[in-house]
Amino acid sequence: MSRALAKAGQFVCVCQRCCWAESYAAAVVRMPLPDLPVTVVLSDEQAMTSEYSLSDLTDVVVTARVSLDQSAETRSGELQGQAQISIRVGEENELAVIIDQEVTN
Repeated sequence: MSRALAKAGQFVCVCQRCCWAESYAAAVVRMPLPDLPVTVVLSDEQAMTSEYSLSDLTDVVVTARVSLDQSAETRSGELQGQAQISIRVGEENELAVIIDQEVTN
């Protein structure tokens, strides 16, 4: 992990619709960079808008990222991991995401 990310990085967890080219975040959690691993609970409470929330989705991609800022958008040089899961409203789903990729866009 680069020193800039380690010192000033933010932890961002984004949940969005799977398999869509134009996919908007349904839930986002932002926090100071914690000691990893960390447990994050995603729900409709973290929805970006009231019109689009996690309970509207069934297949999602969860991205955990060490970010230079708190943006839900990725930037080159950030570190991230992704995992896909099918969810059902009212059920708890557990998913491990390993941050093991450097963003190169």
